[in-house]
Amino acid sequence: MAVAVAVVVAVAAFGAGCVSTLTPPLVRPTAPTADGGRYDSGFRGFDDLGNGVISTNLAAKYEALRVIYGGRETPPVMAGAGLSAGPSNGVVRIDPEHLDKLKVWVFWHNNGK
Repeated sequence: MAVAVAVVVAVAAFGAGCVSTLTPPLVRPTAPTADGGRYDSGFRGFDDLGNGVISTNLAAKYEALRVIYGGRETPPVMAGAGLSAGPSNGVVRIDPEHLDKLKVWVFWHNNGK
């Protein structure tokens, strides 16, 4: 009986000591940025053809980042490349290739590249 109690106590003590190493740290949520009162940073989703649907504000950001980073691409990204009229006012379509470029450029911009 004493051995069983000792084993239970040892397991409990070992388990309590490992909780901090086995439990991942708590990730604090971050607030998404607002765009026109919507908290989606300007990305509205995808259309039926797989194009991104973005706000005109995000399209303007894409163009600003294109000026900074578009010359690094081969071939260089030209003004308006990948953008087309959206399904409604206030939104623009962006093709998958240029949506990927936008994601990379935002990452570079946010990390000082």
